[in-house]
Order: sequence, then structure tokens, then C-alpha cells
Amino acid sequence: HVTAKSSSDLQEDSFNNKPGHCGVVMAWKDELNQYVKVINGINSDRICGIKLVGLGKNKCNVYVIGVYLPHQQCKINDFDTEVETLEVLVDQCKADGEVVIVGDYNCHFGEEHGVRFWGQTTKNAKTLAKMIDRCTLNILDKDNTCRGPNYTFYVEGIGMSYIDHVLATPICSQVIKNCATIPDSYDNTS
Repeated sequence: HVTAKSSSDLQEDSFNNKPGHCGVVMAWKDELNQYVKVINGINSDRICGIKLVGLGKNKCNVYVIGVYLPHQQCKINDFDTEVETLEVLVDQCKADGEVVIVGDYNCHFGEEHGVRFWGQTTKNAKTLAKMIDRCTLNILDKDNTCRGPNYTFYVEGIGMSYIDHVLATPICSQVIKNCATIPDSYDNTS
């Protein structure tokens, strides 16, 4: 099963033809259906999520949020506005459970944020880092507990950066067993 959001100005005939006009999807297996509730009413076409209801011995709620935030030169959406929307959502979810946020943040953290990070922290990453601090979240892919390449974007002639990340509340950070960047292959070119 899935829930998804895509750029509100995309039409079927414009798929794959408008750079920066993409989307985000959350998918789950049938056997989880009894635990999954789609989060409705998110005021963004770049953020979607699900609530996993009553997990574990303590019957905890876990919110899994997917993001596709605007890149630095994006003309159709404002990064700061999207981060504000995300922060409001995270605060609402934290009042009822734990939170994990995954996806394309379109921001690159420098080495001052973790051993897997390198280079200069982008303007967008500085904005996101402030939100991470205010929301008391952890960046799960910042150290060597995360495996795989330490870049998630590479285009020959343009460059490489590490723009996809996993954020989580402290309790989720302790119980998540695996975090990895999957290397490019013939089966996975994302």
C-alpha cells in the first residue's frame, strides 16, 4: 500500500520533463495495514507520512514522514517554508509518539555535523540543523553506524553531495537497527 505527494503543478504529460517537480511516497506491506494510518492534512506537496499505531509492548505510536524538500535554486517552493511546515508536523507527532523522517532534504552537511559528512554545510543544511535542534532530533546517517557511500547525489560535470538523510527522535534512534546508503547499481540508480 502507498500514500504519496507530488508537485501540485505536475500534469501526467509533464512527468520526467520538469526538473525539481518530483514527489515523495511512503509504501508498506499488507501485513502492516492494521497498524497504518495515513497522515492527512499536511499542508505541503513535498511531505507525506504514516502513523504506525500501537507498536511493541508499550503500544507506542511511531510516525514515519517522507520528505522531498526544495533545492537551493528551486523556483516553485521555498525551503524555509517547507522546513517550517515539517517542524509543525514533527511537534504534533511528537505529542503522540515517536518520529522518523526520511528522504531527500536537498541539503549537504559539512564535517562539523558528523564523521560521514564532508565539505561545506549548505545554507539549506544550516536551516535544517536549527530545526533538528529545536525538535530534539538525531541525524542517524551522520556517523559510522550508517553504511555505504557518503554521497547520495552525483552527476558528472555537476558534482556530488550528501543530500538524503534519516532523522529520528532519541527513542527511535536507539531502536533503529540499520541505516545505509545503497550504492548505485544496474537495479538501483537513485
